[in-house]
Amino acid sequence: MEDLAEGFPIINSVPGDLSKFRNGLLPGDFRSSFETNYTLEVYLENYEQNMDIILTLPPEISFATDTIVCEGLQGTDSQNVTCIEDRENKQINITDAVTFQRGNPGTIRVNIMKLKNPIENIVTSSFKIETYTDDGWKLDEIATNITINFYCNYPCASCNEDNEEQCNSCYAAAFENLFYDFSCYGQCPAGLVNTTTNNCTECASPCATCENSPDQCTSCIEGYTLRNGMTVCREEVYWPFPFFAMGFLSFILILISEIVTKRESRFKEAFISFLSIPEVASWITFTVMVYHRTARYYTIDPVFMVAVLACIFYAIINFVHAIVHPRKIVPSSPLHYKILISDYKCSTFLFRTISYLISYKFSLILVSYFWLRPRLKGDYNVQNWKVFNRISLAFIFLPYPLMMLACIYFLMFDGFFSYPGFVALEVIVITTILMVLMLLDVLSTIRCTSKGKDKSRAPIKVNTGADYESDEDTMKPNKRAYR
Repeated sequence: MEDLAEGFPIINSVPGDLSKFRNGLLPGDFRSSFETNYTLEVYLENYEQNMDIILTLPPEISFATDTIVCEGLQGTDSQNVTCIEDRENKQINITDAVTFQRGNPGTIRVNIMKLKNPIENIVTSSFKIETYTDDGWKLDEIATNITINFYCNYPCASCNEDNEEQCNSCYAAAFENLFYDFSCYGQCPAGLVNTTTNNCTECASPCATCENSPDQCTSCIEGYTLRNGMTVCREEVYWPFPFFAMGFLSFILILISEIVTKRESRFKEAFISFLSIPEVASWITFTVMVYHRTARYYTIDPVFMVAVLACIFYAIINFVHAIVHPRKIVPSSPLHYKILISDYKCSTFLFRTISYLISYKFSLILVSYFWLRPRLKGDYNVQNWKVFNRISLAFIFLPYPLMMLACIYFLMFDGFFSYPGFVALEVIVITTILMVLMLLDVLSTIRCTSKGKDKSRAPIKVNTGADYESDEDTMKPNKRAYR
């Protein structure tokens, strides 16, 4: 093809390929040695105004006695179309199908009157379809797979050898050109969609019906609904936000404790410990839901992999805390904490086990003074807080950003209105609140440490119940200070 664009010549020496699924011929009658009309269908990949369409016949198909006459059915300038026959080369040249159209009409259908069928019920060799510019440059062609089967019953383009009515494929030029379950259809049955290979494929669940592709839904199965402006089915979600509810209930209980005890209890430590349980539960729930959402596609979702990695890091941090707490924190803790561990063995064992297995943050329940319960009136000294806050920093820099990445990515690309979407929101809010509270602890410890380096070496009082210039083993049990 040669054309002018902005004064520069454009030359195309390699023709494009026409698809066998969108181009073909179909006789009006399949009887042997019968002269009948043939319908030619061409889907133009490349287009130029005033282009020629050349059809080459296979050896089994011959010209009829009368001169060829062509009639435009679709995509042509008019119904009257000029056909020039070349009986020696067995070619038909359609010269004026698109003389005036400046834009590509897409599909062109031409009725050719008449051609002669083979003398036997056979499968012909392939027709050849070519398109040329008016100055002779080839645009597109197809020379294979354009055959006609005179053995099979219409509209089967191929069929079972033992049953000529059981289709294996359909004619591209026929109205019933869509294949499904050994039959040909003009339109795919409900729940199926036409693909580029003229096969009806089942819509991907949860689509009840679809268009263009199996996952572009037009309606949904029971329990799912289409969102406005979307072609994706979403669950009809009724999510009570249980983790928000747990966190809110914890907040109310701790607030009441603060009021009843006249702020003697420690709000921050109690809230961190209580909120850590719905936090871990929301992480696990989100990860499991994302897995089940993508398991039907038999693929490994990147959101699932990142969420699993975050959970693994969280478990590792809990494991480290399970080793450090009894070996580093307890032996160096103030007297209050040691008495609490020895006097309330059952309850402290339960709380420590939960902190080792579920969340290290829950260990702060033992220093929360919640409702001023004696078994929860432990203290940490500065050294204990340093160890605990190092673990918190590991959480802030490892599992926290990974889980936030997984949740935000899911919400951006999968949407909010779904079960994992709602849980992702709970994960983001709850975990971020905990991260901020723990970061405040870290900053508080840094401030206390910097003050401790003052030359005056004045006693620093923090919420550990001990004065760090005094001997904590000899302190009075009721002595207490605050950070």
